Amino acid sequence: MQSTSAGGVPSAHTSDRCTRLSQGARCSHVIEAAIRLFAQKGFEGTKTKEIAEAAGINEALIFRDFQTKENLYCAIIADASSRVSTECAIAELSPYAERRDDEGLFFHLAVQVFETASREQTLFRLMIYCALEHHKLARKFREKLVAPVEHFLEDYLRTRQDEGAFRAADPHALARSFLDMCHHHVLRHVIFRDGTKWPPDAAAAKICADIFLNGVRSH
Repeated sequence: MQSTSAGGVPSAHTSDRCTRLSQGARCSHVIEAAIRLFAQKGFEGTKTKEIAEAAGINEALIFRDFQTKENLYCAIIADASSRVSTECAIAELSPYAERRDDEGLFFHLAVQVFETASREQTLFRLMIYCALEHHKLARKFREKLVAPVEHFLEDYLRTRQDEGAFRAADPHALARSFLDMCHHHVLRHVIFRDGTKWPPDAAAAKICADIFLNGVRSH
């Protein structure tokens, strides 16, 4: 556990230890501290001095390693992309798409969303803050963490429409509607924890998949 002085500020001993870390290790340390603070206070409400104190380093090292607070935000997005891999998510879903297993695809996609949100709650809070602040980097979060899966789902829906399995409708709007249903569950029961009783993730995923498929199937 990190040693701190009165008021929760890292002690000189901790600061010295963190300063002696390699640049890569120090950057990772700063990114973790920044994610926590940005998720609590937003980009505009968080000062680099606070990030330095939370990371146990001198503020000057943040500017030496990242140059600007915006570059630090970009580093967070890169870190998030390595922790929440859309490539892996799509690779896991592709076999269901190839054999036209509609129930399996939508069920497992919902499970992925729920489990990732539960595991990366701080990151998801940061994404919400980023969107609420209308920060230009919100688009990059979307491009990296949401858009690839959305496009995969849109292509699958279009294919199933061409095959006559799903009714005619805008596949982009349908893909967003399903993901919005999943994200609403995340907001209420993972991020905001409103106290409403709800089934476990697997049961909730099946409910979402069933509701959606019952609405889009052509027969």
